Amino acid sequence: MNTTALLVILGNLIFVAASGVIGFNLLRLGIRNRRLPETLLGAGFASLMIGIPLLAASRLGRGGIDDVRSAPLIAGLLCIAVAAACLSSFVWRTFRPGRRWAVAVPVAVACCELAIMTEILRTLSTSPGDMPAAQVVRDVVLWIRVPLTITFTWMFVEGITQFAKAKKREALGLSDPIVTNRFLLFSLSGGFAALNTLVSLLLHANGMTPFTHPAGAACFATGSTVGGTALFLAFLPPARYVAWIQARRAETAAG
Repeated sequence: MNTTALLVILGNLIFVAASGVIGFNLLRLGIRNRRLPETLLGAGFASLMIGIPLLAASRLGRGGIDDVRSAPLIAGLLCIAVAAACLSSFVWRTFRPGRRWAVAVPVAVACCELAIMTEILRTLSTSPGDMPAAQVVRDVVLWIRVPLTITFTWMFVEGITQFAKAKKREALGLSDPIVTNRFLLFSLSGGFAALNTLVSLLLHANGMTPFTHPAGAACFATGSTVGGTALFLAFLPPARYVAWIQARRAETAAG
């Protein structure tokens, strides 16, 4: 295995692991306490964790159409649609609950993903079985990343906006530094996830993947590692990290 492939695989593993651990923890918390935001965010990340390996297991990018495994493909595509819908719904309910335009984003994202999924399945079912599956669905699959890119970008924008507001409140002694830092970490996780989907989209549009592009692989691995780490620190921060944030705040206040 070459370095480029290793970087992509490690990056995927880190992000999938972070999505799974955080997703199922938030989902359990949301269901137990009957809280919709935690349930939506948990379901979104958990669906990503399940969907990415399922798509890999479907063999869509390897071999002919006859080699594609329909069950994991359909399940994986559904998981990606659920992930985009739940994550964008979390952003709407948490940051823009009173805005009508914000309600349209999760609906549009979900409808787009389902339409793309339907077209992928239709294209596969109407093409000769001996044709390369990746070639047949290349133009359709390109679009599946667009709703995710929009969703992650929205997470970044809302997160960084709230971070800036919390930073001002913190300077006045009206905000907890842990909360302020959590907004920053949340925005970083969304920003680097958006970067990864955008890089993958651009490479795909030019007939490449991170596996065949060293610079793309390095960018993808960095985004996955930083984004996954930010998720862990935002929702399951170690005690030492929390103490470090509080100590920095105390030093700033004393100075």
